[in-house]
Amino acid sequence: MELPTKTRQFRRVNNEFMYNLQAEMEKNPAGSYGALFVVAKGLSNKEEWKLKDKDSYSYEVLGGTHLSLATKVMHERQPNNPHFAGRMCRIYVGLSDEQAIYLGAMHQQSSMFQHEITYSEEVRPTFKTFLL
Repeated sequence: MELPTKTRQFRRVNNEFMYNLQAEMEKNPAGSYGALFVVAKGLSNKEEWKLKDKDSYSYEVLGGTHLSLATKVMHERQPNNPHFAGRMCRIYVGLSDEQAIYLGAMHQQSSMFQHEITYSEEVRPTFKTFLL
């Protein structure tokens, strides 16, 4: 996995966020971290991409750059942890710079939409445990 060139980047890497993500991944390795948006380099249409050859292609990360980098660091730290062996990816081919930036922005927009746990939801399972 490679980072996109500056002309295809939606935004730059925020190291502080990446370190916080690594800390979260260490506490919760099986968490739901979402899929990466990647483009298979050197291909111009989807018919060229073959599942059997998936490991032979080079990929550029368009969405999920922080997750990709954090996963790589965590894999280096914990090479036997299967949660850090890779990430789910949505694979694209043959994108223009404008399309690559659009996908990066779309990934960012959709990943910002989260339903945070409320205090009541956090306490309720603990409270039930004590009632048993």
